[in-house]
Amino acid sequence: MATLRYAMERPEGLRQDTLFCYDLVLPRSFTPQPVDGEVAFFELMPLERVFEIVRDTDDIKFNVNLVLIDLFLRRGLFSPQETAELRQALGQ
Repeated sequence: MATLRYAMERPEGLRQDTLFCYDLVLPRSFTPQPVDGEVAFFELMPLERVFEIVRDTDDIKFNVNLVLIDLFLRRGLFSPQETAELRQALGQ
């Protein structure tokens, strides 16, 4: 489990959030369904493809990117140099 905290300035004031991140292993037969109106669809992608999307685009919501970057660090998708720089920036 990881706990990520961030703060950002918004028109309505300072927003401070805490994200609790868990890895959840699901059976291959599991198919998520968008039922709350917040998500339009789900798409299964290889982790390396998600890494490319986060690295090269703004297609994923900023706070979801934070969770994914934590996952990429734990899975070794960054180079050792990038990992050291990210961990230093995060104060780890």
